[in-house]
Amino acid sequence: MASSWVKKLKRDLYDAGTKLLALASSATTPVPELLNVLDQVDGLLSKVAQRPFGSMEPALYVSMKALISDQLMKHSDIDVKVSVASCMSEITRISAPNAPYHDAQMKEIFHLKLMALGKLSSEDPRGYSKALHILDNMTRVRACLLMLDLECDDLIADMFKLFLSTIRNDNHSSVVFEQMESIMTRTIKESDEIPEELLDILLTSVNMREERFWSRTWILAEIVLRNCTSELQHLIPKFVRSRELNYDDYCTTVATMCLNFTEDENVVRVSPSIFTFLYGIKLCFCTQNSSSKNVDTYNFRGLRIFVLVIFFLAETIMMKRKVKAKVRAQVKAE
Repeated sequence: MASSWVKKLKRDLYDAGTKLLALASSATTPVPELLNVLDQVDGLLSKVAQRPFGSMEPALYVSMKALISDQLMKHSDIDVKVSVASCMSEITRISAPNAPYHDAQMKEIFHLKLMALGKLSSEDPRGYSKALHILDNMTRVRACLLMLDLECDDLIADMFKLFLSTIRNDNHSSVVFEQMESIMTRTIKESDEIPEELLDILLTSVNMREERFWSRTWILAEIVLRNCTSELQHLIPKFVRSRELNYDDYCTTVATMCLNFTEDENVVRVSPSIFTFLYGIKLCFCTQNSSSKNVDTYNFRGLRIFVLVIFFLAETIMMKRKVKAKVRAQVKAE
């Protein structure tokens, strides 16, 4: 039974890939027809297991050849390119942990995926659905590791900016938030060297002068910073000092790193963040509305705001006391 299903999948995938190859080579192919075949290929690829048996390779090869063609990768229609990016995310999943194409081609593919992820801010149901699919696959196969191997520093920076900008919209579900958090955290943790541009992007998102306090952008950046404390605990304070920034303008995680850091210390002591705690409270007070693009709807808004204000004031008082104590200690030392 399983054998006949696999044979049918191979045959269907080969036929769809062959049709896609023919349509891609024709400049007169109507966009709706091309989108229809791309959807067929995407659906069939999603049924192929990761690292399939060698007998599946001929069927995969036809689709891979069609998808990487300039006619599709550089198509003038944005919906076509988003659909190609969705198919490519499946190809990447199937071949993981190995790259399915050469390095230069993989960089082009990641450019295309990043463009498609911009549809997370779109009202277009088709584009939004494809973007969710791409984000899910990138999370599952740890695509950020391939980006690091290819030294796609500019692309990674653009991805961080896109995530932090996109998540500001409250219309995204907690799943989208968690997937972005996972990708960003893993990217930093697996980096041999963390570019200053990434530090700047994260710090800007938790700067009270730049970002609205308690926005989803702030929360995402705050949680990523906390997840990566061991990787950033020496980099953040040095970056803040080199730019002559005021750490009081930033979230508690950054302020505590800077307050407790000295050149001679090997460990920075970072206390549990109130932002992480409050985000947990937020999840407790939300329900998911499945009828409208996975929108988070919040209950107990008054209680949530009350808790936020109380804890923010408490943490502010504690931080001020720490600063005063450190200043007094420095004065005595002098």
